[in-house]
Parts: sequence; structure tokens; C-alpha cells
Amino acid sequence: MRWLSQWWNGLVFPLPGPVPVTERPPVSPPRPRVSPETEPIDITADVNTLVRLVNEQRGVSRTCQPMARLNYSAQIWAECMAENQRLEHRSPLPAGINGEIIAWGSYDAASTFQQWMNSPPHRAIMLDGRYRFCGFGRDGAYWCGVFAYYPWASSDQPSKQKAV
Repeated sequence: MRWLSQWWNGLVFPLPGPVPVTERPPVSPPRPRVSPETEPIDITADVNTLVRLVNEQRGVSRTCQPMARLNYSAQIWAECMAENQRLEHRSPLPAGINGEIIAWGSYDAASTFQQWMNSPPHRAIMLDGRYRFCGFGRDGAYWCGVFAYYPWASSDQPSKQKAV
């Protein structure tokens, strides 16, 4: 095998004449990323709509609260999928995220929500009452929703008294 790599590395392929130099297309400036510092609490109308629709389906006792850190994570992933023009789940999920739903092809929150509701696995994640917190992100027609259960953040925590 060593001789093959030496042989391959030594090959020279002559070009049939001068290579024309073409100008590179102008590079567009990178899109600004969302960060927890620039968008700590303020969430978009699409995110508000998705949270409202999820909570309407869940019912009063199992509502999902939007969380800035989850919105940030979902937004970053939506941007990444749009940048790569590829719809895919993260593996493994980032720490603290227990469920992820993604979609492509719709430009409004209600249609995306309906896509997710029509898919049994996505529907199960959205309606799972164990997930108390959620976040959503969008870049064009790429959407991401993340769900988490943070036991230390819920109001029904057990007391922190030590056993005697």
C-alpha cells in the first residue's frame, strides 16, 4: 500500500494550456446570528404563535413556557439548516434539550404547526406534558422547535430539606 501512495503522490497531470483565471463571485456578508444577549426575552411573532398553538393543543394544565435559551438554540439550528440547505436533526441533542422537531417548506407558523401535528412523532413531542419549556426558531422556510424538562425550574419542586 505504501508504494501505491508514493506512486499516486508522484503523478503529475499536465494541463492542456494556460488556465484561464476567472473572478470569484462576490462573497455575501455573513448573516447576523441571534444571541441570548441581543434577544434575551423578545421573541418573534412566529414564536409567539407556535407557543400559543402548542399550548392550545396541550390544555391548561400542561402548558409549555417559552425560554430564551431554547429559542436561541432553535434559532441557531434553523439558521444552520438554511445555510447548508439541508433538513436534519442534531445528534446528539445539545445538553438540556430532550425533544427536537424540524420542518421545511412553509413560511408561516400556522402551516408549520399543522405539518408537525400531521406527523405522529412530531405531534407526540409537542403534546408531551413532561416538556415544560420550549423554544422555536426559523430561517426562511426552515423551522426548529426544541422542548425540555428542567425539574429545577418548575414551580412544583420538592423541598430541599435534608433527610434526618
